[in-house]
Amino acid sequence: SPSVLQGWVAFGPIVYGTKQVCLGSVVRSFMSRRSKPKNASSKEIRMVDSLDIVDLSAEGQGVGRTEAGRVLFVPETVPGDTVSVKVIREKKRHGFGQVKELLVPSKDRIEPPCRYFGSCGGCSWQHISDEGQIHWKGKILQQVLQRVGQIELAETPKVYTSVQRYGTRSRLRLQVGPKQTLGFFQRGTKSVVPIRDCPVATPLVNEAWSRLREQLPSLSLPLAEVRLLGSATEGAVASFHMKRNPRVPTQKARKILEKWWRPKQWELQPIRGIELMRGENVLLEVGHTILEEGEPFTTYRPSGFAQAGWEGNRLLVDEVVAAWKRNPTRNVLELYAGCGNLSLALAKAGAYVWGLDSNAQALQDGNSAARAQKLQQRVQFETFDDHLNSLPVFCETAQVSFGMIVLDPPRRGLASRIRDEIIGLQLPRITYVSCDPGTLARDLRSFMDAGYDLEHLSAVDLMPQTAHIESVACLVHQDVVTS
Repeated sequence: SPSVLQGWVAFGPIVYGTKQVCLGSVVRSFMSRRSKPKNASSKEIRMVDSLDIVDLSAEGQGVGRTEAGRVLFVPETVPGDTVSVKVIREKKRHGFGQVKELLVPSKDRIEPPCRYFGSCGGCSWQHISDEGQIHWKGKILQQVLQRVGQIELAETPKVYTSVQRYGTRSRLRLQVGPKQTLGFFQRGTKSVVPIRDCPVATPLVNEAWSRLREQLPSLSLPLAEVRLLGSATEGAVASFHMKRNPRVPTQKARKILEKWWRPKQWELQPIRGIELMRGENVLLEVGHTILEEGEPFTTYRPSGFAQAGWEGNRLLVDEVVAAWKRNPTRNVLELYAGCGNLSLALAKAGAYVWGLDSNAQALQDGNSAARAQKLQQRVQFETFDDHLNSLPVFCETAQVSFGMIVLDPPRRGLASRIRDEIIGLQLPRITYVSCDPGTLARDLRSFMDAGYDLEHLSAVDLMPQTAHIESVACLVHQDVVTS
């Protein structure tokens, strides 16, 4: 009881293990939490009878403000909706809610075509019209640059998109559930929703998925994830990713997959080959596990990186090549080049390109693709680890004067050391490809503070039906502008 506990407060410190603990302070902490009144504002907004959705967050959730001024984020809503909301989670300055009832629909609201929408965590915007998605992707990019980077844009960036909005995804990451079922995580959880087909995936990828769904239950390997990559012309490839702590030894896992693959390979068509992965390590390859895609072609593997769809990727590559053509320079440096998606295209356009990346397999594939297309005199791929290596040292060793650097970093953006090294090089032009508006805004602010001007900004809708935004920012150093 509280009266008994208050009597304990007089006790001095006690020793627990190797730590000295003041029992009195523990009890005082307990009592303060016990006696603290409930948050009145939390109770007040637990149910919101009417909420106008006026914006979309960078994560793609609808944004509204209660009469008390509290911001609520509500998924599956569209600006222009009026909804009643159940508040399910609260923070100090905002909360998160679920739609209880759609009171007034937005003009941009449509009926989602997918039967799994709402439970599957793959798509978040199927309820928004094509025109609404394109408008809001440009708007979100503009708003994030202003909020995070204090970068004011005179107009909303143009968003390039393919005409086809469904059936375009050539790369999928499928989660493996009980009894080797395939699907996606349920929204906001790690539970797997079994799914039979996906309207955003290409017909070829859906066919490969169907073959796997039929055959995978007979494979006795503890799998966590299956990645599918489908070509426009060459079939599909897959990578099987084992759980982190499987009991199956490596050699036994190889034998199990080999034995399973031999009689199944014809039934698995259009899948041409499979990689077996443990962490980042390839344990075994069966069949033919690479695809060649694009013009000039790039070599891809299912466990490596590829953009979500080939048509969207072509729009992205065209934007980067157009940035170079506006002010062509002989020598181009690309950081985070991967297997050469951008570097090979720039070389084909006429530039001399040095592509840097830390992935040895991707670099090998890039150099092989360059030789196969007689581009080895114009592009070369070399090892560069952004945790260990130095850009100034590389440039000094290469003895090359670069007129442009192309950056295509992961979602985290540039490490501060790399960003500072790029600023120190004072290269005339920077072309920055980003998959995250927030880290893009942060990095652009640093470059602009160091004497660069934002010359051009555009976006590419690589993943329709989601809030994902890919953008291309072109910067020029002020010394170039004034000379």
